Amino acid sequence: MGHKQTPLLVEQVKQALKEQQAFGESKHDLKNTNPKELQNKIFSYNTMKAYINECCKFVKWCKENYKSKTLEQCHAHISEYLSRYKDEQTKERYSAYTLQKEASAIAKMYKESRENNNTYRINGEQIVRERTNITRSRNEVPNDRHFSQTRNKDLIDFCRSTGLRRNELENLRGDRLSFNEKTRTYQLTVNQGTKGGKARTVEVIGNVKNVVELCRQAGHEKVFAKVHTHADIHSYRSEYATALYEKYARDINSLDKKELYCCKKDLNGVKYDRQAMKIVSSNLGHNRISVIADHYLRA
Repeated sequence: MGHKQTPLLVEQVKQALKEQQAFGESKHDLKNTNPKELQNKIFSYNTMKAYINECCKFVKWCKENYKSKTLEQCHAHISEYLSRYKDEQTKERYSAYTLQKEASAIAKMYKESRENNNTYRINGEQIVRERTNITRSRNEVPNDRHFSQTRNKDLIDFCRSTGLRRNELENLRGDRLSFNEKTRTYQLTVNQGTKGGKARTVEVIGNVKNVVELCRQAGHEKVFAKVHTHADIHSYRSEYATALYEKYARDINSLDKKELYCCKKDLNGVKYDRQAMKIVSSNLGHNRISVIADHYLRA
């Protein structure tokens, strides 16, 4: 009987992650019925794609440096792989955000614990992402200089008024706009977002007239034929989140402690209205208000 050949490392990565595939399943329902299973589920195609990419980089590094042939052999080198970010030469090349992304992917592949949104434990080593180290959409980058604010004013105003993600903008059709008689506000129905494909309703604020005109012109067709690749969508979402929060936020001094969200670390002392944060979180398509405080609201 011939010896069974060990699958290539890349194939082992794909197999380990695809065993956790849960596309189309309700993350919300599972959270209520069996929350422990959430750790071993991947609900989004984009998340799966990103995890496979990061884990393949890791196992290829293990193969090049240690001639590893199995995921079990690679496991022993996790800490060393992650610690390369701690060297003086690599600290400036890689952000804590990048480290967190790799650590998250590897943890998922090995079904190891993710303690909370910003803390990961890999092979006994705790990996923490600080808000101060997140540079996304906070500084000018070369791409910013290739994007005309003037020529793309309609797109920018639309983003600031709706807070949609890039893929949501690219797939949005004009007939998704409606008017809520109860709240006297316009709203967009987003049928499929990047976070597991969960549908939601988004309140339109800011330059409402621009949104209404563009949607009515599009009708049943897409509002934007193409979204410029250099458009800083995350920054516009942040502006939308801040404006929407300010619309609904109550006087902090009038709220009970349980109604407050108190920030820590670099934002220690900053307090937000939990109720307003939940509204913002729902409109952006997130489940945790901590994400809103860490990544969107501009204190």
